[in-house]
Amino acid sequence: MYVLVLLIAILSSLPFSATAHVTKADGPMKVMVHMDPDDEPIAGQATALHLLFKHSDGLFELENCTCTAQIVPYKDLADVAENADKVVLEPSMRESSGSRVYSFTHTFPTKGMYAIIVEGTPKDSTFEPFRIVFDKRVERSSSMLTSPSTFSVGHVMMTAGFALLTFLVWVTVRRRLQRKPLP
Repeated sequence: MYVLVLLIAILSSLPFSATAHVTKADGPMKVMVHMDPDDEPIAGQATALHLLFKHSDGLFELENCTCTAQIVPYKDLADVAENADKVVLEPSMRESSGSRVYSFTHTFPTKGMYAIIVEGTPKDSTFEPFRIVFDKRVERSSSMLTSPSTFSVGHVMMTAGFALLTFLVWVTVRRRLQRKPLP
């Protein structure tokens, strides 16, 4: 019984990596952002960004939108120029039931906080203009990937948990064997 409780406690305390796609809305327009690799960009390496657009009324078509995406470090967010380094979004090959995915690549120069600004204005009156800002922290750099690997806190915790679990199983088995007389 104690072993089971301890096992659950150990497994629930292990740091698991989870990725999540973030969806934000401005009125009826929703935009979800996904990044490769694993929603965790690496500073100094090209990152593929995929933006999924969905209008609640199904009125969004790229052909009717002047859509742009801009990525800026948070320290420069207040000084974002209107046309500086914007990516004009063009349709990719993927479409599905009233939503579209638009993809482009970007290289985050350094680790830190960035704002991904997605804006769209209609070429006609099919939808309202929108502006959505995503926050993204870049925590890894390409130099980290080539450096010699070191044990992280997660590895140490997992090893310690396994050693403790092994010890407790050994103690439990030993106690049970001591209670039963040998034939």
